[in-house]
Amino acid sequence: MTPSVPAPPELQDRLRLAVVQHGAAESRRVHPAVVRVGDPGDPRGPLACWELAGPLAPAHWDHALRLDVLGAASRRLTPTAPPPALVWVTRTGGLELQDLDLAWFAATTAAAGETGVPLTMAVVTRFGWHLPGTGMRRSWVRPRRGRWATA
Repeated sequence: MTPSVPAPPELQDRLRLAVVQHGAAESRRVHPAVVRVGDPGDPRGPLACWELAGPLAPAHWDHALRLDVLGAASRRLTPTAPPPALVWVTRTGGLELQDLDLAWFAATTAAAGETGVPLTMAVVTRFGWHLPGTGMRRSWVRPRRGRWATA
């Protein structure tokens, strides 16, 4: 996919913060994927968070369940409050699209349509981010905190 519209600088800053936070919080090379909803810059943390391992491994998360949990989380958001909420999947590996990413992208798109709350879905690894909706991605060898970082 080729990006048609570049992500706004504020979104890029928020995604870079998510990359830095993920790298600081997760030191294991292999770890379970986690889905978060909210804003990486919010000092209270994400509004909702689900680890995709254990009894509800990714294989057990069908589209209807993903849509239900994202719909419930997005109903707790204010649709007009900036910045728009993010749904971000943190996982191991590179920034190439995986089945898990596409499954959560489909659910995010459907939840945004059903609830009317604008949601942006991103894939975040320890070294970069990728927007499945546009194909835009950024990566760093060693992501560091900058002007966009909080505490």
